[in-house]
Amino acid sequence: MDIPPELAGTPIPKLSLQPLVENSIYHGLKEKGTKGFIRICAFKQGDKVVVRVEDNGVGMDEIQVQTYALH
Repeated sequence: MDIPPELAGTPIPKLSLQPLVENSIYHGLKEKGTKGFIRICAFKQGDKVVVRVEDNGVGMDEIQVQTYALH
């Protein structure tokens, strides 16, 4: 996790991170076949706090992107 101390106590909606991390594991790292990482970071952007979940998994091809965008 990469969260500045001043943002560590910032409340976020309950269960908002769980599906993002779960998707990183299931759709990214599970198919990778080797060790991977998931990074959760937060930063201020104007008056908002942005939370980002990143992984180094296999990613998605264009067809998968289009399929998931329709749901």
